[in-house]
Amino acid sequence: LFAREGARLVLAARNAERLATVGAECEALGAEVVVRPTDITDREASHAVQITILDIKKKEILNF
Repeated sequence: LFAREGARLVLAARNAERLATVGAECEALGAEVVVRPTDITDREASHAVQITILDIKKKEILNF
């Protein structure tokens, strides 16, 4: 649903292959996608995903 609306998506999952597939599907629907293969139970990996989300939010504010 969000992909069809052209959303900016950050996708995170442990299975990098499946994540890449889903990311490509979302891009084909019109979304801007950042994929982050990660295990969110890993504190540092989870933090990296949070940083990615914050970076995207900053870009949105600057482009507003």
